[in-house]
Amino acid sequence: MLAFILLGTGAAGWAAEGGCPSRQHDGGDGVCRPTSACSDGFTLDPTNRCTAGGAAPSMGLGRRDAVALLLRDGRVWMVGGEVGEEVRTELLAADGSAWSVAPLAVEPRRDHTATVLADGRVLVLGGGQSGVAQPKLGFVYDPVTDQWSTTGEVARARAGHRASLLQDGTVLVTGGVAGLDLLSTVERYDPGTNSFSAVAPMLDARAHHAQVVLPDGRVVALGGVDGAGAPRDSVEVYDPVADKWVRASPMIDERAHAEAVVVDARGRVMVVGGLGQATVQRTAEVWTPARDAWVPAPGLRDPRWDHTLVMAGGRPVVFGGARTPAGRAQDSVEVWDGSKWVVVGVMAEKRFGHTSVVLADGSVLTCGGVGPGAALDSTVVSSTCERYRVGAD
Repeated sequence: MLAFILLGTGAAGWAAEGGCPSRQHDGGDGVCRPTSACSDGFTLDPTNRCTAGGAAPSMGLGRRDAVALLLRDGRVWMVGGEVGEEVRTELLAADGSAWSVAPLAVEPRRDHTATVLADGRVLVLGGGQSGVAQPKLGFVYDPVTDQWSTTGEVARARAGHRASLLQDGTVLVTGGVAGLDLLSTVERYDPGTNSFSAVAPMLDARAHHAQVVLPDGRVVALGGVDGAGAPRDSVEVYDPVADKWVRASPMIDERAHAEAVVVDARGRVMVVGGLGQATVQRTAEVWTPARDAWVPAPGLRDPRWDHTLVMAGGRPVVFGGARTPAGRAQDSVEVWDGSKWVVVGVMAEKRFGHTSVVLADGSVLTCGGVGPGAALDSTVVSSTCERYRVGAD
């Protein structure tokens, strides 16, 4: 059985309602189990719940829609996000002990991308802030020298786009918005020349879509919004060798702000949640490239968008997200067990617009986002982080 170990924020376990009889525990899904079923790293707290010690330190700033990346040396690098008037990049030490301020070269931005290059440097591209022109220059951070440099200009500044590292070391940048224009244009960044070049455009303009790289090197773009802001169901696949997009079978459900992962060596893609037509999706579906076919998977317990989805312990894991189109943060964590979604617990804080990254030891760090205010039922941008480990009983 999969279990999560809470390593962050000092919360008293999974915070499930009620308690269990003596010598039993509640793993967070409302099911009482014998104490011996606790995973390694758990201890039994006074309410008979499995908990774990340790702490994930808070960031120096609250952030929404930031990007967190795992660097080669085991540190976590955080850049951008909606943080008010101040902006900085931060680094979490490889031992997880503390955040430190990193050198800053980029302007304040959200809806940007950050991509670890094959040589360990990081490319930061696009995004922006309200009332300020979107940047056309990319920025490259070298964690070894702790220095920034600029790239050549992109043909179109963009936000809400996606960027994927290809097998040849270049970065494919797709879609997004430029001012009021929804983009189908695609550019490719070459670290060798430090420049961008135009490649074949997508068949559909889209932003806030999901994008994954298949084991064979092709790139899949899924869903997103169309020119009217409505969610798409269309899917297309890019062949970087042929420089060509091919339309794939559409998803069963329309979705924007969804999340997708490649779940196995066959290249099967699972897409989860997102915004549908005036609704929030709880559905999940799986695409098999060899058959170009989508099949529905059992849905999530909780509908969600602006959530995070990572592969941890070989399984897709979903954290938080917004329950309604207008927001309403939630704290549930769900794991795909191979046949269904299982709620394994709740985070210490409700969040959407947060970021999650898988660390070198396989645990997952989740930081920031928007949740209910401490005093009023309003929203605040969080600086807190939580850390979870996926294990097996």
